[in-house]
Amino acid sequence: MKLRKITSWILGVIMLLSLSVPAFAADIEMEPGAISSEALTLDEQFVAAKIKENHGITITPTVSYHLLDTSGNPTYTCVEFSYENDNVGYGILDLCSYELVLYSLDKLPIFDETDVVIYSGTLDFAAIQSGRNTAVDLLTQQTVSVDSIQNDARNGLVVKNIAERQAFVINAESKANSRASENEIAVPGAYDEDLVYSAGNNSGTYTTDCGINAVAMYLRHLDDYYGGGYLLSTLTTESKLKISISAYTSRTLGQLTNLTTSQLATISNGYTNEHGTSHTSISSSSYTWTKFKNTIDGGDGVPCILRIGAGATSYWTSAHAVIGVGYSAGATSTSGSIRINSGWVSLGYVYIGTSVPSHIVE
Repeated sequence: MKLRKITSWILGVIMLLSLSVPAFAADIEMEPGAISSEALTLDEQFVAAKIKENHGITITPTVSYHLLDTSGNPTYTCVEFSYENDNVGYGILDLCSYELVLYSLDKLPIFDETDVVIYSGTLDFAAIQSGRNTAVDLLTQQTVSVDSIQNDARNGLVVKNIAERQAFVINAESKANSRASENEIAVPGAYDEDLVYSAGNNSGTYTTDCGINAVAMYLRHLDDYYGGGYLLSTLTTESKLKISISAYTSRTLGQLTNLTTSQLATISNGYTNEHGTSHTSISSSSYTWTKFKNTIDGGDGVPCILRIGAGATSYWTSAHAVIGVGYSAGATSTSGSIRINSGWVSLGYVYIGTSVPSHIVE
């Protein structure tokens, strides 16, 4: 184990033992040796296998360390890694469910390995300050009280022991190796990371959700890979495009959130008719595997917008709109996987099951 990892582990233990806020009494049942080098190595192997499964990328972990949950318990592992020369990323692993709950392939986390960090959900982090009574929200840089973050929602959970972690790693590596041997059917531009936007961001004064984000990604995909003319030539950035689509949607529909898939089709068709020289002609319907496959296969194949229901995957806790771009060869309605543009820059392109979507805009 690298010296950096040993130093990180020692610092982490010292800081966790020095927490003096009563609310951070860790009553979780921790396994003996839960912060052992063997456990961290297994965590690294699991993260590496999941990223290989999702992206076909072989990563090299550089350091791993623990984060607290909002109950004050060290129940997450953050693994930083490098790949393909100078590229870097990180993954956050829930040690109780043993799921990779967040990762990025293009940046390191916004905290340092020596920080005592509370992880309270996707993209929500706070670093405990030296006084232990306050923390800094690392996204907003605002100071918050530790008590306002702490809750007992995860009390009583048990982290996976060594044997359980080994079983998860073996299963993940098997899936990753199987995926590496599969062929994929994908549309042009199916892996272009520049087409992954971030829902709700870069919309100016407009408040939007993943629906606007999905329309923006979909139209950009068409414009970049299907002859152009779907977008104004002046809409050169994510921000400009999403502001323009938001303004059009606000004017024509009077709402920017909780958009139905039917409305996403209406926005896409109406926007290209008003602003483009090329036009979309799509409609929304209930999803079936056959519809999706035919969309990807048909002629040159084109992307489509998919709606994922709340809780249908481990990636999103609420309904989400994504872009379908391909599938694993030999997939059926009950086996294999769909490749999607997740709409989150922290995830990029990931796989979901072929039966997961609820609606399709094709």
